[in-house]
Amino acid sequence: MQSPGTPVGDPRADTMSNMRSPSQPTSPSNGKSPVDTTKTTHRNLQINIAVESLVSDIGMTYTIERAIGKGGYGIVYAVFDADMNYFALKTERSSAVATEIAVLKATAANKCNHFAKLHDKGYSEALKQGFIVMDILGPSLSEIKNLCDDHRLTPPTALRVAMQTLNAIEEIHECNYISRDVKPSNFVTSAKPGHCSLIYMIDFGIAKRYRDELTGEIIPERVKGGFRGTARYCSINNHYKKDQSRRDDVESWLYLCSELFNGRLLWHKLGRGERTQILEYKKSARNVNLIPFLGNLPKKFGTVMRSNDRLRFSGRPDYAMAYAVLEAELTILEIPYDAPYDWENFALFSTQPPSTSTPPHSSKTQSTPQRSDPVVDTQEET
Repeated sequence: MQSPGTPVGDPRADTMSNMRSPSQPTSPSNGKSPVDTTKTTHRNLQINIAVESLVSDIGMTYTIERAIGKGGYGIVYAVFDADMNYFALKTERSSAVATEIAVLKATAANKCNHFAKLHDKGYSEALKQGFIVMDILGPSLSEIKNLCDDHRLTPPTALRVAMQTLNAIEEIHECNYISRDVKPSNFVTSAKPGHCSLIYMIDFGIAKRYRDELTGEIIPERVKGGFRGTARYCSINNHYKKDQSRRDDVESWLYLCSELFNGRLLWHKLGRGERTQILEYKKSARNVNLIPFLGNLPKKFGTVMRSNDRLRFSGRPDYAMAYAVLEAELTILEIPYDAPYDWENFALFSTQPPSTSTPPHSSKTQSTPQRSDPVVDTQEET
């Protein structure tokens, strides 16, 4: 779902169909299964796997190859089916699985651009957890940022990434849900050759319906909402355990943008156990620390933040204002929408054709991609 008046080539306007399966696993010459261990590692991730395969509700068997991601609410595995097609399988508590399914079904029904395709679901008696099976996608913005010079995106990339991530947030809001966990590690690239500039939003285990689907009425604010999300990126309201709404997702997006444009947040050295200090930094970003908080961001982002801060619980964020600020900056810098993104020259995407020959959001059929695994999420959540 794109905003009215979105120009052709705009990074918010991609219509390509979702990825299904990257490359296939190769069976060892000794004839053993590709999975012959109960422990898997991925960078600093080491997880004991209690099972080697999982069977879905419709009887499909998914063999676990390895763990590729871990967050506060679940573990993500690279798996393959009987036809050797690769998928991502995420295990979570049943309530979180139900929420993930509801969000992905809603975004699919609304033909949203920035969400993975849900392929299957099930429940494991051995793990005592539910699971979902979806597209395998690429690295997260958090990982990509850390591969860039000074750990920050260049302005041409950062501006378009900001547009795409905001559009993803707007899309989930149009589907009657809020994320409550907007942060760089919850946005990933596509793994499809020629389309690695497309950004997907992931991880909806703590998402919440904020609007009644039938009546369109905003669900009344709860007196006390409890803390949900990640301390580094959450809204000021969340620090006070107030019920969250659309404005809180957009506030988290502002923090995400500050980090991607500048390399780090003012409070980057503080951990989740230092919420009080993080809160004070966020407050100061509205006044004495506004200029260092904005840093390389367009200066009118201060106006966007003030507008969002004024919203009441049921208020609709001014997405159009934020897009206008970003588009104006693209025009000033003379950046075309289809310019290469920073990561398109990384070795991870080196087999893919350059963006200059094919617009990054073309629906043109591409060759079969190589597997690209999502980043391990090391940000602890509460």
